[in-house]
Amino acid sequence: MVLIAHLSVMAIGQDSSTLGSIALAKYDAKVAEGLVALAMENPQIKSAENTSSQFKYSYARSKTAWLNQISVAGNLNEISIKDMSGNTDPLRQNLLYPRYNLGVILPVGLFVNNKKQTMSDMYKYKSAAEEVEVVKQKIRHDVLVAYENYLMNQNLVLLQYAVLKGAEVLFVKTEDKFSKGEISLEAYTAANKSFVDEKVKVLTLERALRVAEADLEALVGMKIQAALSRIAGKN
Repeated sequence: MVLIAHLSVMAIGQDSSTLGSIALAKYDAKVAEGLVALAMENPQIKSAENTSSQFKYSYARSKTAWLNQISVAGNLNEISIKDMSGNTDPLRQNLLYPRYNLGVILPVGLFVNNKKQTMSDMYKYKSAAEEVEVVKQKIRHDVLVAYENYLMNQNLVLLQYAVLKGAEVLFVKTEDKFSKGEISLEAYTAANKSFVDEKVKVLTLERALRVAEADLEALVGMKIQAALSRIAGKN
């Protein structure tokens, strides 16, 4: 498995490899998938999952909410109760029977409206559950793109170091010739400008690499080296 190493600026005075012999960082599918796995702990996913759970419980509650709208009413027949004290007239007892009344009150539109609310909550829950998958897919995409950008910028910096080294060697030779009066001021100035331009490119690419690294770290939630160590430990 290829581990991505942090780049350090090469000393200008050191010998440099040719462009063809530079060991470039290569895409590693295991590293890429490992970074994606770490990014699945991203707070965006946790937030989406919490929202999904909230709608899940709302949906479960709405399926039984109709029970709260049912009322049971009852009353005791006062005259019948009084007759229990000693009245033995069978005709009157029959007329006042039963001694209590019970009834169930169902609001108009209970089942229609509750069904609509339940369906609404069900679709909210499904939408929230699907949103979790959407967030996961987006983060996976962002991690893979960020990984590619990181590798590309890392390699561009390495290549630019070699180019800078070549420009520096040329400038040193030009400077020596100029000091001996072998070349014109214009030739010396051109060589100096070329050397400075390559330095600027190095600074620009180093910044791009740091930004790419920061983007990747924001997605996986940790420093790149820590992430790579965890991935290496699992393989």
